Amino acid sequence: MSKNRLDISDSTAVSMPMKNLIAIVGAVAMGVWAYFGVIERLNKLETNTTLLEKDLTQAESALTADIEKNRHQMRMLMLMMMKVMDVVYVGDG
Repeated sequence: MSKNRLDISDSTAVSMPMKNLIAIVGAVAMGVWAYFGVIERLNKLETNTTLLEKDLTQAESALTADIEKNRHQMRMLMLMMMKVMDVVYVGDG
Protein backbone atom coordinates (compact mmCIF):
# COMPACT_ATOMS: atom_id res chain seq x y z
CA MET A 1 0.00 0.00 0.00
CA SER A 2 2.89 2.37 0.66
CA LYS A 3 4.10 2.01 -2.96
CA ASN A 4 1.04 3.95 -4.27
CA ARG A 5 1.48 6.75 -1.78
CA LEU A 6 2.16 10.26 -3.19
CA ASP A 7 4.04 12.61 -0.91
CA ILE A 8 3.65 16.31 -1.75
CA SER A 9 5.28 19.12 0.18
CA ASP A 10 6.46 22.67 -0.45
CA SER A 11 9.79 21.31 -1.66
CA THR A 12 8.29 18.84 -4.16
CA ALA A 13 9.58 19.46 -7.68
CA VAL A 14 7.24 19.29 -10.66
CA SER A 15 8.51 18.74 -14.16
CA MET A 16 6.43 19.94 -17.14
CA PRO A 17 7.30 20.59 -20.76
CA MET A 18 7.55 24.33 -21.52
CA LYS A 19 5.11 24.13 -24.47
CA ASN A 20 2.42 22.71 -22.14
CA LEU A 21 3.00 25.50 -19.64
CA ILE A 22 2.77 28.13 -22.40
CA ALA A 23 -0.44 26.48 -23.71
CA ILE A 24 -2.02 26.54 -20.24
CA VAL A 25 -1.08 30.19 -19.66
CA GLY A 26 -2.36 31.10 -23.15
CA ALA A 27 -5.66 29.27 -22.56
CA VAL A 28 -6.17 31.03 -19.22
CA ALA A 29 -5.36 34.41 -20.80
CA MET A 30 -7.86 33.81 -23.63
CA GLY A 31 -10.51 32.74 -21.12
CA VAL A 32 -10.01 35.89 -19.05
CA TRP A 33 -10.09 38.06 -22.19
CA ALA A 34 -13.32 36.40 -23.40
CA TYR A 35 -14.94 36.75 -19.97
CA PHE A 36 -14.24 40.47 -19.74
CA GLY A 37 -15.39 40.90 -23.35
CA VAL A 38 -18.75 39.36 -22.46
CA ILE A 39 -19.03 41.49 -19.31
CA GLU A 40 -18.24 44.63 -21.31
CA ARG A 41 -20.91 43.76 -23.89
CA LEU A 42 -23.49 43.14 -21.16
CA ASN A 43 -22.68 46.46 -19.52
CA LYS A 44 -23.01 48.27 -22.84
CA LEU A 45 -26.39 46.67 -23.53
CA GLU A 46 -27.62 47.43 -20.03
CA THR A 47 -26.55 51.07 -20.38
CA ASN A 48 -28.33 51.37 -23.74
CA THR A 49 -31.49 49.83 -22.27
CA THR A 50 -31.42 52.25 -19.33
CA LEU A 51 -30.97 55.25 -21.64
CA LEU A 52 -33.77 54.08 -23.94
CA GLU A 53 -36.12 53.60 -20.98
CA LYS A 54 -35.32 57.13 -19.79
CA ASP A 55 -35.97 58.57 -23.28
CA LEU A 56 -39.21 56.61 -23.53
CA THR A 57 -40.38 57.90 -20.14
CA GLN A 58 -39.61 61.50 -21.15
CA ALA A 59 -41.42 61.06 -24.48
CA GLU A 60 -44.42 59.56 -22.69
CA SER A 61 -44.55 62.51 -20.28
CA ALA A 62 -44.37 64.97 -23.17
CA LEU A 63 -47.16 63.15 -25.03
CA THR A 64 -49.34 63.09 -21.92
CA ALA A 65 -48.86 66.83 -21.48
CA ASP A 66 -49.67 67.44 -25.17
CA ILE A 67 -52.82 65.33 -24.93
CA GLU A 68 -54.04 67.24 -21.90
CA LYS A 69 -53.31 70.55 -23.62
CA ASN A 70 -55.20 69.42 -26.73
CA ARG A 71 -58.17 68.24 -24.64
CA HIS A 72 -58.37 71.63 -23.00
CA GLN A 73 -58.20 73.39 -26.37
CA MET A 74 -60.92 71.09 -27.77
CA ARG A 75 -63.18 71.88 -24.80
CA MET A 76 -62.64 75.59 -25.36
CA LEU A 77 -63.40 75.25 -29.09
CA MET A 78 -66.56 73.29 -28.37
CA LEU A 79 -67.73 75.94 -25.89
CA MET A 80 -67.04 78.67 -28.45
CA MET A 81 -68.95 76.71 -31.12
CA MET A 82 -71.88 76.28 -28.77
CA LYS A 83 -71.91 80.02 -28.10
CA VAL A 84 -71.78 80.77 -31.82
CA MET A 85 -74.60 78.32 -32.46
CA ASP A 86 -76.66 79.94 -29.70
CA VAL A 87 -76.10 83.35 -31.31
CA VAL A 88 -77.02 82.00 -34.76
CA TYR A 89 -80.16 80.24 -33.53
CA VAL A 90 -81.24 83.17 -31.35
CA GLY A 91 -80.62 85.53 -34.25
CA ASP A 92 -82.86 83.38 -36.54
CA GLY A 93 -85.72 83.32 -34.11
